[in-house]
Amino acid sequence: MISDNGRFLESEKLLQARLSPVHFFKLMGIVNSILNEWKLIIKQSQQHICPPSKDTFQINIENATVNVLKVTSKMLYNDFKRKKQMAPSAQKKINLKYPNLSLEWKEIYSPPFTVTHDTKIREFQYKLLHNIVFTNVK
Repeated sequence: MISDNGRFLESEKLLQARLSPVHFFKLMGIVNSILNEWKLIIKQSQQHICPPSKDTFQINIENATVNVLKVTSKMLYNDFKRKKQMAPSAQKKINLKYPNLSLEWKEIYSPPFTVTHDTKIREFQYKLLHNIVFTNVK
């Protein structure tokens, strides 16, 4: 999907594929939904793009090869978000302090959104989870 000079949708293989206008516009929609900084990541490491087989283009998403025509912007967004996401510093501190303790962080972070609708209690739960509750000791 990327040409030798780093431009999307201008590679020789793509231009020779003779895609229908509908398929080409689907590809344009996928490329236009990618953030500019993510496009730089793709251009710098072309590991996401697989060589076409039998006039189909495939892309690696979540360690699986997917046909470009079946890729949605949500799939691309989740894949790039997963690569850029970092764990909160409080979570890192707890994991360093207690390395043998296995915690389900998704379950730990979800109660503030399900337990109450009061914003002050949610704020306190957030501060507690992220270890930013200031006491006399702190």
